[in-house]
Amino acid sequence: MRISPLSDVDLQSAILGLSSRLKEKPVGLIELSLLARCLRNPGKRYWPAEGVHSNLFQTRFPDAGEIIRSADLISRGEIIFWHPWHMETSTLPEKIGKKIDWLNVPNGDDEWRHSLMRFFHIFDLAAGFCLNNNPAYLEILTDHIASFADSRKKLLRTNKTNRLDAAVRLFNLIKAFDLIRERKELPDEAVILLSSLILEDADFLCDGLGQKVGNWEFFIVTSLLTAGEYLANLSDTERWRTRGLERLNEITVTEILPDGMLIEKCPMYHGEVILTLLDYFAIQRTNKIAIAPDLAALNEKMIGVLVSLADPQGKIPQIGDSDAFDIDYIINFRNAVMEDIRPAELKLPADQPFVTLPATGWTIRRWKTEDNQDGYLLFDFATRPPERRYWHSHADELQYLITTTDGPFLADPGRFTYAPIFRNPIPFFKGTKRFNAPKKLIYHSIHPRFKEINSRNWRRYFRSTVSHNTISPNGADFGGYEAWNSRPPEVTLLSQNSSGPLLHFAARLTDFKTRSDEINHTQERHIIGYLPDAIVVYDMVTSKAPHRWICSYHLGANLRASLDGNNVRVRASEKEHLISFFSPSGAEHSLSIEDDWLSPVYNTKIQSQSIRAYMKDTDRFSLLTVIWMRSRSRRDEPLEIQCHDIEQGDSPVPLSFLINIKQGEFELRLGMNCSGQKRKLGLFETDALLAIDHNAPDGRRQVGFLQGQNFCYDGRLVHSSSNKSDRFPISL
Repeated sequence: MRISPLSDVDLQSAILGLSSRLKEKPVGLIELSLLARCLRNPGKRYWPAEGVHSNLFQTRFPDAGEIIRSADLISRGEIIFWHPWHMETSTLPEKIGKKIDWLNVPNGDDEWRHSLMRFFHIFDLAAGFCLNNNPAYLEILTDHIASFADSRKKLLRTNKTNRLDAAVRLFNLIKAFDLIRERKELPDEAVILLSSLILEDADFLCDGLGQKVGNWEFFIVTSLLTAGEYLANLSDTERWRTRGLERLNEITVTEILPDGMLIEKCPMYHGEVILTLLDYFAIQRTNKIAIAPDLAALNEKMIGVLVSLADPQGKIPQIGDSDAFDIDYIINFRNAVMEDIRPAELKLPADQPFVTLPATGWTIRRWKTEDNQDGYLLFDFATRPPERRYWHSHADELQYLITTTDGPFLADPGRFTYAPIFRNPIPFFKGTKRFNAPKKLIYHSIHPRFKEINSRNWRRYFRSTVSHNTISPNGADFGGYEAWNSRPPEVTLLSQNSSGPLLHFAARLTDFKTRSDEINHTQERHIIGYLPDAIVVYDMVTSKAPHRWICSYHLGANLRASLDGNNVRVRASEKEHLISFFSPSGAEHSLSIEDDWLSPVYNTKIQSQSIRAYMKDTDRFSLLTVIWMRSRSRRDEPLEIQCHDIEQGDSPVPLSFLINIKQGEFELRLGMNCSGQKRKLGLFETDALLAIDHNAPDGRRQVGFLQGQNFCYDGRLVHSSSNKSDRFPISL
């Protein structure tokens, strides 16, 4: 089989380059067949001897059908990116034609071109051939390899020198080549080109170590170390391994926070770092090379963090640029790689009711309902990551997420895309960055599916403050997001306490004006709860100038909302929840239900709804949001939620109030007192932060408090102490 379009001169150059790198140079090695024979057996394997039938391969790629589907599509001139935990999945196959154009972007999203150059489809062709022996797969693979080798010198600089592309491509080259290197159907020319590309990418990455940070540098270092192990018996790779280990030791300190989270504070990229470390460990396990104990321990800690984040569906939370991926996939691959050295089996954390990641800035509370359903609340008090690490961060300070067994209740919208606008070139026009009206007309005639996508900057929208469950001044983002070189918000954690069914999380945000250190506004958010029944969010905002404030509540995909006065009824099938809104400060507010979007995975958006509370121009306000989590059918007795006994004192916004929730014989009284002083709230007289009185239909009464020294109920002294404490329930 003859490979084209590579010229004989280019092939001869590759032969000379490879032969000069070999440790042993027997006479006549310059001949193509002898060189290829040497390269087919470099002395080490990436996959175990069973190849695609090994447990290691099948846990990394558990769906063989998807591999075959992808390889068949490529045979028809189409490509789809689908790999487990793929960073930029494509939803539809895209046509590439018979002669591949490495700079073409058929779907208008530049990330598609980067994925193409990362060689996921090359791996699919190699693995597909091993699964069904279709010779067409190898023919296309060799053509694409030759085309890339020929086109590489012509590629645009940003595509030619992208280090993440080179790192992922290097991994895929090694994984693909190891599966097919000994197959006679693979031409000698292809063996030489594959080996040459591996060497070229590894040299390129080694020369640029230290230029990147975050998840990029983990991909770069682990792929370089993997290449160093794979070719160690064949070529001198000492420089790759020495420099790679030095840099890996550096970034495990600088890029991983003390609580074990990746410094970018994005769960998906945290998981990607775990996967790339496991991919590096895999070649060590296959070749019986000891894994460094400290590196294995770090990876275990990072996996433990990922597991601790699991929502009731076993998925990672969509904070920042995170897709809703299953954590079980990483656990299964980790178990296959670590084999006998793994500690006790990791399981999703139904038995971890209270989790906190202080360095990251996330706190999680889980609970069970009476019918054994799961509840999950994540409070995000994180700040923007440091310089060069905040690309995947969203303007979402003080957001909270609520998820149940049925799915997200109050959700993060996701990321949708990295492209601010989707564009393909217009024939005969140069430079389509800016379109005048005639060009727009021509463009949308040629590419009609991009017309709706280009109607707004979707990248900016999905990462904006109004797209998250927090508060925006005038619809703007927090400082540090609209202008990335400006000062980001500061967030101070005030409380994270959970005792029995009682809950209190609180933090204060200080937002600065764009390109200035002058304070724009402060927001204090308290989340209190009596689980599993009620969650109450109390927001207090003060500002230097009046703003129109937008308080957003982003509903899960299957939920539908309707207004009922000061209440919002949220329905899912036959279940219904009630959300009530109060303005203790007296600030005028209005409610609306708006059409919105969610993005469960990259480049996919689905319709949803958002609840928004609009506060008219004011420089201070407080808003109380009461979320009744106990699901109720429409046949249940009416639910009433009231807020009263407000006491403002010297504070610009009220600090104490009482909430009364009543349904038939059921009654719940919840008093909140942020003043730190003894206050009378209905039947309560206490300095406790949170006081509860639960009168159940069966006549049982439960009272209790959180963070208090003195607690009186209905005129009776129930508790007095010199130290703040929590008590629930208290027998009367």
